[in-house]
Amino acid sequence: MGPAEPTNSSNGPKSFSVSKLAHDSSNWIMWKCKTLTTLAASHGVMRHIQGTARAPPPIPMFPTTRPLTAAEEDQLEAA
Repeated sequence: MGPAEPTNSSNGPKSFSVSKLAHDSSNWIMWKCKTLTTLAASHGVMRHIQGTARAPPPIPMFPTTRPLTAAEEDQLEAA
């Protein structure tokens, strides 16, 4: 079993292992590939890494100098 290959315990989820990045960055290419593979397989974050994930809608902003009205509270709750 090499680094970044999944291992599976009898009843647990798969786990991945990535070797450490060398201080002189001599293993950068291999480390980057294995890290991206591990993140994609175990956490499902490739859309975020590639920048293709959609941004969440903006949270509505209201003045903080006064209490919110009922309509503003409903709008904030819906967001």
